[in-house]
Amino acid sequence: MVCRTDLKSGFTLIELVVVMAILSVLAAIAVMLVPAMTEKARVATDRQNIAVLNTATQHYLFNATSPNAFEVVSETSDSRMKKLIEAGLLTELVTPQQKNKVFEWSLLDQTWQMAASLPESGATLLADPEEEPDGSSEPLEEEPSDGEFGLGLDDKSSFITTYTGSGSIIEIPGSINGVTVTGIAAGVFQGKGLTEITLPGSVKTIDATAFLGNSIIKITIGTGVSIAGKAFSGSDKFIKTYSATGSAAGTYVYEKGEWAKE
Repeated sequence: MVCRTDLKSGFTLIELVVVMAILSVLAAIAVMLVPAMTEKARVATDRQNIAVLNTATQHYLFNATSPNAFEVVSETSDSRMKKLIEAGLLTELVTPQQKNKVFEWSLLDQTWQMAASLPESGATLLADPEEEPDGSSEPLEEEPSDGEFGLGLDDKSSFITTYTGSGSIIEIPGSINGVTVTGIAAGVFQGKGLTEITLPGSVKTIDATAFLGNSIIKITIGTGVSIAGKAFSGSDKFIKTYSATGSAAGTYVYEKGEWAKE
């Protein structure tokens, strides 16, 4: 006697629905993971490129005469990279993989750093802060209004906590709406493309990261100001110079890798 077993072929509708549901879940997970993985790869690439730039610059400076592209304030980050290309240390301009970021040379720290892209002021620094971008000697008209500066609340009620202005040279007001300004809060002016700052004599405290990410070369400051470490790029050098003068009021300038009181 011959037994026959009928084997069913294909999938039932329920099985197809289950498979589609599983595939949909896997696709949703992939959609969530891929952007995060891509961003991590961009960050890793940018860190590696910064290391490459710093290594190439060290080789360049070893043979360079002074002044060179990495000492002159008027040089841009692109022009400095071109010097490295001309020296055979790079093959092309290096640009960040992360959005709205730029590689910028810090005159204070003497290293390449990641900075926020600033459409208004860019990464270009002027040879003379009072010089027009086209090289003329007409002074820049930068007179920020008090409305560009905002005070905080509670324990920061006399601290500047917000800034909406632009330009590389700023003068911070001594009072806003009748309130005396006594401090600068953390991160207020971070990455604003500043080269010169004037602080009123009433300011006695500058919090960490207040001016970080700027290539500041001139500071006018009052007496006895408490400055946190990393208040701005190269702040440790400034604090040392400022303390050596007895924290005296005055104008301090950054030249040839050192701060000095005018």
